Amino acid sequence: MSRDLLVILALASVIIAAGSLRRDFLGDGVRHLPAILSSRIPTGEPRWLLFPALATLWVRLMSGMGLVAGEESALRALVVLSVASGILFLVSVRAWLRAECTDDGRRAAALLLAGSCAPFLILFSDIAEPQVAAGIAAAGLAWARVSRDEVRRAPAAAFFAVAAIAIASLIYQGIILAFGMLPLVVSARTVSRRRVAVASGVAVLVVITTLVAAQIAAGTPAAAAVTTVLGGERNPSTRSLMAERSPRKYLAAALAGPPQGIVALKDYSGLRAMVSSLRSRDTAVTGIRNVALLLFGFAITGVLLLGGVRDHRWDVLAAAAVLVALPIIRNQQYAYVKFYILWPIPVALLALGCRARTIWIAAAIALALNGWLVSEEVRRGRDSASGARAAYAAATPSTCWLTTGWAPPFPYLWPGTTAPMLGTLATGIQPTDQRAALTTALRRCFCESTSVWTNGTTRDADVVSSLASHFQYASIDLASLLIDPTEANATAMPGVLVYSDAARRHACGVAMR
Repeated sequence: MSRDLLVILALASVIIAAGSLRRDFLGDGVRHLPAILSSRIPTGEPRWLLFPALATLWVRLMSGMGLVAGEESALRALVVLSVASGILFLVSVRAWLRAECTDDGRRAAALLLAGSCAPFLILFSDIAEPQVAAGIAAAGLAWARVSRDEVRRAPAAAFFAVAAIAIASLIYQGIILAFGMLPLVVSARTVSRRRVAVASGVAVLVVITTLVAAQIAAGTPAAAAVTTVLGGERNPSTRSLMAERSPRKYLAAALAGPPQGIVALKDYSGLRAMVSSLRSRDTAVTGIRNVALLLFGFAITGVLLLGGVRDHRWDVLAAAAVLVALPIIRNQQYAYVKFYILWPIPVALLALGCRARTIWIAAAIALALNGWLVSEEVRRGRDSASGARAAYAAATPSTCWLTTGWAPPFPYLWPGTTAPMLGTLATGIQPTDQRAALTTALRRCFCESTSVWTNGTTRDADVVSSLASHFQYASIDLASLLIDPTEANATAMPGVLVYSDAARRHACGVAMR
């Protein structure tokens, strides 16, 4: 058996094990659960238009086979879909590498490095929108590369790759950047590059038109639909939150983003925060560890970059630059792992130009570091899930959860209502409507519920004040609603508190002013 096939089996085993052991899943995947379990086949936002429909059909198929019966089993079915997409992604990259290199050892090392990258290990063992789309795009590109030099098959394969990327972009919009890799798989000797360029342009136009039309059909004004498709978020205040127009921020995203497409950091929230963490005794260990991980990511990125320059792989470097465009533009999220879902492809191609021993060592270290991170996620998730089940047993439908973020932990287990600050302000189309919705939710939470739970405290006052300022929310002083930890009751979940009756009544008075 070839070594690159053994690598696929090993990596597939890793994501299967991690996926089967997970009990806590990415919120980006869990948020689709109500729509998936509804009676209709839903569509989503432009960023992931077809993902809810695809996930719904998959869950219904599993349900028809008797394998899904309820929310948690539906989540398990979605993990299976992600893992299957990961295996398709690996097989596609292997086929691509086999067309590029005849050295089995070097191919295997490059494939191991690609599969050891953080986006692969994290995403393909979890739930989110990009995984299926990435598998489809990688398969299309790989077939075009394998057929590149065959006069009879190359044209059809090239146009298949264009169609695959277009379809994948309707599942997850960021995959549209895969068009930047078409020059890697199309040869002017067998296919007219002008025809491919025209086909790609038409495909991009069709994708954009479809995304805009879907929004208009759902009742979104035409101008807002176009802005959403091009800008990423329906809510203009949220859209402005994702990018800071400054050379410093663009530079930080360009430098610190790509290394994190190889090695993920723990609780990373920016270079400035990482430096600040080194000065605190409580966070110094995490800060030092993140600095070391970032330096290792820089080292691998540097080796690959220098190798690409030395070997004149300008086509691969250009494709990588296209992929980095998204985290640079949305530079407030430049470490967002979903943005790097296709990053393992240029990593593998550039790795082919390096010494096999060097890549084996880098891949082994990356696998160990990212594997440790995933195992810690899995362990914490399992512990948290057990704690949530025990704690939520004490909640009722009249219990409210106040969170400064998007949703409570394990929202599909929570029996009561919610009042998410960011989750309300950052959604919808009209910021004024969302501000009014938050006021209503907060008043209902504190004045109509029998109990209020929260994972936010007065320590988060600066965060919520910044949130209120950005979204221009002034109806209620959000910071004054937060509970002092010394005045709250504990729950079975670490970090989750319950307002005392006096504190809840006080917050109700603040909310009703």
